[in-house]
Amino acid sequence: MENTGFAGSYGLWLMLLLLIAAAAAVYFTRSKRYSRDDDPTLYIEALKSMVRNEDATAFTKLKEVVAEQTNNLDAYIQLGDILRKHKKVDRAIRLHKELTLREGIAPHQRKAIYRSLALDYLAAEQPERAHKALSDILKIEKSDLWAAERLVRLYEDSGRWDEAFQMRQQIDKRLDRDNSDILALHKVYGGDKQAAEGEYHQARLAYKEALHLDAKCLPALIGLGDAYFAESRLSEAVEWWSRLLETEPRAGYLVFDRLKKAYFELGQYGEITRVFEKTLENDARNLPSLSGLAEIARKKGDLRETESHYRRMLEIDPDNVVARAGLIGIMKDQGDTDGAIKQIDRLLETIPFKSKGYRCRKCNYKSSEPTWRCPQCKSFNSFRLWDEAGT
Repeated sequence: MENTGFAGSYGLWLMLLLLIAAAAAVYFTRSKRYSRDDDPTLYIEALKSMVRNEDATAFTKLKEVVAEQTNNLDAYIQLGDILRKHKKVDRAIRLHKELTLREGIAPHQRKAIYRSLALDYLAAEQPERAHKALSDILKIEKSDLWAAERLVRLYEDSGRWDEAFQMRQQIDKRLDRDNSDILALHKVYGGDKQAAEGEYHQARLAYKEALHLDAKCLPALIGLGDAYFAESRLSEAVEWWSRLLETEPRAGYLVFDRLKKAYFELGQYGEITRVFEKTLENDARNLPSLSGLAEIARKKGDLRETESHYRRMLEIDPDNVVARAGLIGIMKDQGDTDGAIKQIDRLLETIPFKSKGYRCRKCNYKSSEPTWRCPQCKSFNSFRLWDEAGT
């Protein structure tokens, strides 16, 4: 078989070199102060070194370029980018900031300077200054998606959810894409912020806007119930939490404790049994519902029914610690020492126990609590909130 590895590699390098040459040619063509005596060779060599990740060599050559060609703004920008890459962010900021003071710069070059400056400020964890640089890009070109998308991230990270919503909505419209589920979460987080400030009515309006965007937005249903519960409007809280059970039975565990508390305060604690049973009708493998029924049966003293629920849980998940521990307790109460020891042995076989948690599908970040946006990679809806619960 013919070995095409070298040929393919050679072709790739040739393409890169052609692109580098073209970039250099574009720069020298567009520069108003370019002299025919200027030689782009050194700049091209610097760019080639950057392609090969030979940053030290590229930096040295770029310094030579700017010493000879003080109007080569692209070379200055690249110098700053290398400084940022190697954690010398303050120097990168000074260099790029000085470039913004130059007059007679073409719009495309000014955009490039602000782009590098925005990245500098982001690396320096100076979000307000990064916001200013990104906004300056959009003043030059309103349709710049690179700047718009990073502004959205800044708004999200700083909790400016209304601005994030508006900017993301504009981007989605331009790209003709549907991100209704993410836009709904923007409304949810805005509602959460208002609820934390005691503005429960405004929070409910935000949650309902979220549901208008995404009828299956679970945190909006939870938030609505929480906002009503905070004002002691218990029946309305139960109504919204119950809608979550109808929307996604597997997520019922998110509201079971809430429903228990609400029904207790309403004097209708027996209703929680119906909630668990109805959930199991829609999702026969719902472990939290079976656990809830086992707990209720145990409180009633019905050990046979309690044991039945725990054994059903173990049929679904043989390593379920709650069910195994429950069986040990029942056998201890019944004086079945041998049976209890057998279950303890089985329990020990599952060590190390699986910790209850949730994993981001994008970056594998683990969270002990259900979340709708990954704290690490900032992705929305990247957690599996039931399939991976307990992993």
